[in-house]
Amino acid sequence: MIDLGILLQQLALGDSAREDVFSVMERKDRAFEFLMRRLMGEVGLDDASTEKRLLPIVLQQTLIHLADDLADGDCDYLENPEAAGPTTQYTLQQLVSLSMLDASICPEAARCFCQQMLKVGSAQHEEIRTRQWTFARTRAAAVQLGGWLYGAYFALALHQTSMAAEAEDLGYHFGLACFVARDIKSSDVRYTSLSEEDRQALRKCATASADRVYSAGRDFLNRHLLFAYGALR
Repeated sequence: MIDLGILLQQLALGDSAREDVFSVMERKDRAFEFLMRRLMGEVGLDDASTEKRLLPIVLQQTLIHLADDLADGDCDYLENPEAAGPTTQYTLQQLVSLSMLDASICPEAARCFCQQMLKVGSAQHEEIRTRQWTFARTRAAAVQLGGWLYGAYFALALHQTSMAAEAEDLGYHFGLACFVARDIKSSDVRYTSLSEEDRQALRKCATASADRVYSAGRDFLNRHLLFAYGALR
């Protein structure tokens, strides 16, 4: 796992900035970090390259979680989140950019990643404004906030490796399936407010994506899909 203490010591941040960034990053998704590290290990990236590629991805995912918590009023881990939240978002975004440069990602791949993150951000604007969920809107959220997001993560993690050609497609379908499964497991209103017919249609769509990943024969991804299959069936 990323050592937050060492990471923050290496950054030229003041005490208040380090405290706020640490408060956010200690809540990083460890299962997600493990998945991305395992993904890069599958193609034989050495430890140094893996660490450099992993950092901007984990920072970006942590940044997204912070944005979600601020939008939902769930950011109880920052002192005065109305003030510290946006400031911490700004600092984390600069760390994403800096870590992308440190990872020596080629400009084309970095640009593609940033473009996808912009699309995901645009979709989040729509998501927080949605008051009534339909099958079409829920499916769009799964595509945009799950599929697009993980497609970009996988593409960056596997850039110029033996899995580069299939990376975005694998990530897209993995992310879509897991997004719907999490909504089902958490009884999110995106799922619970749908009719039974629409719920079945959504599960069918997500299962098709899970099956597509499974058929690729990547055992380490298939083990992660057990969670999704358990919720979708």
